[in-house]
Amino acid sequence: METMTLFRSKRVIDAQQVILHDLIEQESKIGSKIFPVDPDVTSRKFFYLPSDTKDEWFYQQISSVPAKNFTNSYVITPHGIEKSSTFTDPADGRVKNVSSIPDAVEIKSLKLAATHYHNHIAQKIYNKPTNARRRFGLKSDYDLTA
Repeated sequence: METMTLFRSKRVIDAQQVILHDLIEQESKIGSKIFPVDPDVTSRKFFYLPSDTKDEWFYQQISSVPAKNFTNSYVITPHGIEKSSTFTDPADGRVKNVSSIPDAVEIKSLKLAATHYHNHIAQKIYNKPTNARRRFGLKSDYDLTA
């Protein structure tokens, strides 16, 4: 009986992971259409992944031009926003991972993309009215204009 309970729990966890993966893929397809068209880009993903301690936005671009390939992760906490970028360095062709604090222009662009993303997925996937501030956090949590 104990083995059966563990087996069921694993099946439930696996099913939850499949559902989460499918939702991220659906949201990502919609999110990727927010950005300008580039004929070299073959694939884009843009999605939101919340957790108990932080919010995380992912933006990945795959291109026929290796120098245009990158993955950016934006971690949003009550203390601010941190960016992690993985990209191919055009100087030596090696893949690099760099952490930084995005500047005000990039934060503004992320906020705009997050707002568009939320509006589109709320309507097209979840059939709900939009409320973009909830998905990006409250301004009182961190001041984006500082």
